[in-house]
Amino acid sequence: MSNGQLVPKAGYANNQFGFSVGGPLSIPKLFKSEKTLWFVNYTGQRTRNGYDRITTVPGSAQRTGDFSSVSQIVYDPLGNSPFPGNRVPASRVNPIATSLLGYVPLPNVDGTRNNFHLIGANPSNNNNLQINVNQTITNKDRLAFNMSRQSRDAINVQTFGFEDETNGTGLNANLSYSRTISRTLINNLSVQFSRNVTNQYSFFSNGPNISGNLGITGTSTNPLAYGPPTVSFLNFGTLTDGLPSLNRSQTAGITEGLTFIHGKHNMTYGGSFQRRQNNVQTNQGARGSFNFTGVATQLVGANGLPVSNTGYDLADLLLNRPFATSINQYLNGNNSFYYRQTAANAYVTDDWRWRTNLSITAGLRWEYFGPMTEKNNRLANLDLSPDGTAVAVVTPGSTSPWSPGAWPKGLIENRPLLFSPRLGLAWRPIKGKQIVVRAGYGIYYTGGVYNSFGNRLALQQPFVRTLNQTTSPGNILTLERGFGTLPAQTIQNTFAVSRDYDPAYAQSWNLSVQETFFRNYVLQLGYQGTKGTHLDVLQSPNRAPLGGSSLTTQQRLKIANASTFQYDISAGNSIYNAAQVSLMRRMTRGRSFNVSYVFSKAIDNSSTLGGGVVQIVDNLRAERALSSSNQPHRFSVNYSIQSPVGADRTSWKWHAIRGWTLNSRLGVNSGTPRTATVAGDPSGTGISGGARAQATGSPVAGGINDYYFNLAAFTIPTAGTYGSAGRNTIPGITNFSMNAGIFRAFRIKDRHTLTLTINATNPLNKVNVTGFGTTIGSINAGLPTQAGAMRSLTASTRFNW
Repeated sequence: MSNGQLVPKAGYANNQFGFSVGGPLSIPKLFKSEKTLWFVNYTGQRTRNGYDRITTVPGSAQRTGDFSSVSQIVYDPLGNSPFPGNRVPASRVNPIATSLLGYVPLPNVDGTRNNFHLIGANPSNNNNLQINVNQTITNKDRLAFNMSRQSRDAINVQTFGFEDETNGTGLNANLSYSRTISRTLINNLSVQFSRNVTNQYSFFSNGPNISGNLGITGTSTNPLAYGPPTVSFLNFGTLTDGLPSLNRSQTAGITEGLTFIHGKHNMTYGGSFQRRQNNVQTNQGARGSFNFTGVATQLVGANGLPVSNTGYDLADLLLNRPFATSINQYLNGNNSFYYRQTAANAYVTDDWRWRTNLSITAGLRWEYFGPMTEKNNRLANLDLSPDGTAVAVVTPGSTSPWSPGAWPKGLIENRPLLFSPRLGLAWRPIKGKQIVVRAGYGIYYTGGVYNSFGNRLALQQPFVRTLNQTTSPGNILTLERGFGTLPAQTIQNTFAVSRDYDPAYAQSWNLSVQETFFRNYVLQLGYQGTKGTHLDVLQSPNRAPLGGSSLTTQQRLKIANASTFQYDISAGNSIYNAAQVSLMRRMTRGRSFNVSYVFSKAIDNSSTLGGGVVQIVDNLRAERALSSSNQPHRFSVNYSIQSPVGADRTSWKWHAIRGWTLNSRLGVNSGTPRTATVAGDPSGTGISGGARAQATGSPVAGGINDYYFNLAAFTIPTAGTYGSAGRNTIPGITNFSMNAGIFRAFRIKDRHTLTLTINATNPLNKVNVTGFGTTIGSINAGLPTQAGAMRSLTASTRFNW
């Protein structure tokens, strides 16, 4: 039920089928060998995943300029006076705006908030074929070949009903050789290859040139990228659709491992080398985007700053006054990039059984994550002067005024000396008692962020022109020419990363005490700590000083010949501490369970790549707050029950209930915290998207009616100032989850078995709200915007012979 109205449930269906066959390889009259074993498995899946999306869309009256029902006063941007009756005259409504609103559906639910509800199912098809061949060459030599092939296709329905198609194929192959050199020395060598192809298409691909036909200039002329531009609002859902892309990625690698057993030592040595390719044809940002926040229809006070409770985002659209625009223009029509990366590692580990009650595991791992490069050197970075007042565009092999020597091929310095020590122990301190103490420490590096660096550095000038513009008195943006004119700045790059970037790593340590009592019960108390170092922090160094209006930001930027850009540095850090207690009962008399509770706290100052930028560029300390992943309480119960078996094995009841097993999991977790933000750029410094709200001092908790936090705890900051609200100060929503399954194997003769399995996700069909609005001033602030999946049931059968 929504707003008191009955609504249909989202559809769900999941059909899986397949077969497996294998055995010794035998070709009649040609070949037969017990040393050659083969196995073929095919699995097909046909799925319809239900979606249930809700958002806010404008009603019929507002689409024609009638804003008499809203509290904000709409001012005429030409005369700085309010429109009579809060109504925009029909003669002032822009025809392009009206056409774009034609792609936004009308409300189908009563009310002005969350008044559009879309329910349906996304179909997807998957086919997987796996082939394994194992060959015993001699008593000491073995050869194995594994290959899997996948094909897939799906349709993803967007919020406003646009259906985007995707399809692809995948191939994985592995050839391994194992040799037992002696009783104490074993060698394993393997070669791997994988290839993945993904094609994504838009609902509007290869259709009419919507933007061009409407008179919006500067957008892509590639038919694959045709469609309306993205249009985002403060109070309404975003008009958007997926953008097409073609992706071809492959990885080739070799892995070597040696096991040496010597007395009480079990030592392993090894390493691997990988060469990765990712060839992409992208149209990211090619349609452009318009952002409307209500700035154009606000009243500007005598001090040159906006007056609160004036201006409305939809009125800005109808009057053809976007606040900001953004677009990627692929120069010379070239939107294909060929990324390359090298990765390697080596390790040594010693599992030492020092005493009968004490074992120690010690190891050292070396890792290398090569920065992403582009085959044709089409990457661009920015070199920032030491005082932050100038930047220069740099490409592979070029030089710059503030960095010594030529810039490397990946525009980031290599870090070839990454060593990770590992240490662990297990100790039984009391003879005759089943008490075990375990402890461990290790360092773990990650290089996954390099993948995103390559893509973001490629979409920069001089290869891609990225235009991010904000309206100003000297450059009033419109729908017609929001992308067609170049800004005054000659450097339009929007992203850069420090040349001295260091890969992030985590130090992790743990201690636990485990005791077994009453033979079948295991109690464990534990502690875990993790410290993250060199985490990503996004800065925005090219800002305008505080105290001015967002309408004059571009003229007041610190670096006059450059636009605003994000600058990634590895200066973040985090700390995580957790205490855990668990009680487990092993399977006895048909019952087992595991109860676990974790109390933890996570703190960091990292915005994470892709998140908001640091609010005060020179004050990273002010960013330190609860982590976005912080969940103070996590409680779970896992249990398994087997059907009882009586003494009378001749009755039909015994045959009906025997052999059934019920498995279930219950979980109750704290929600992750959220940050109160505001739309636009109230500080006037050039930072839009994710600007902080102003904290009023009222308690954050205690939302009334359908609100998930106290709206009175935050307000919009005074124009020309930063908001005082910290990161992640809004408590998250407690989440309840439950999964259950039941299965039984029916024996049919001696060598035939039929297995029946029934699984249920969210069997109680409990609504779990997973997201709510946190943009202060939006009509959706505090209201639920996302929910978890509804109940689903899956039944499967498997026949073995």
